[in-house]
Amino acid sequence: LDNMFTVHGVKVIEGANGKFVGLPFRALKDDDGKPIRKDVFHPITAEARKIMNDAVITAYEAELAKRATA
Repeated sequence: LDNMFTVHGVKVIEGANGKFVGLPFRALKDDDGKPIRKDVFHPITAEARKIMNDAVITAYEAELAKRATA
């Protein structure tokens, strides 16, 4: 993303509708002790999510292709 951020804990996940990006979160507990996820980093809009998802998937596939030819 224009070399502006470093985000650790990003995962590329193969879902029923293709690959998508899983973003980092903290596993916490609510007041009743039930587990909840608290996002650490997330896009604000659907457009931002698409831009981020496309950038990560493109980089991921480029790295896979590079490793396949090495």
